[in-house]
Amino acid sequence: PENPGNSNESFYGTCELLLFNSNRTMEGKVVLCFTTSPLSSSVSNAASYVKRAGGLGVIIARHPSFARPCLDDFPCVTVDYELGTNILLYIRSSGSPVVKIQPS
Repeated sequence: PENPGNSNESFYGTCELLLFNSNRTMEGKVVLCFTTSPLSSSVSNAASYVKRAGGLGVIIARHPSFARPCLDDFPCVTVDYELGTNILLYIRSSGSPVVKIQPS
């Protein structure tokens, strides 16, 4: 985000760098992140980082062959890069992006 202090800012980025987001930009938000890691731990780590930062959920975009289910009790979904990019474009084009989270 260009102005992380603004509570209406969106947060997205590389899943592996979420750990270093020391400000409160993820608090109260569903976070979109991208990863190239084939490791299943990248999904659980991203969910853990967002949860600890007060986030409401995480959408993880990754290569389809690396798709792994989210094993935590935290709202989490994995999508492929194409859908992740479409979500990112929606976030950037909307003044107030909205996401609906439901159990599957």
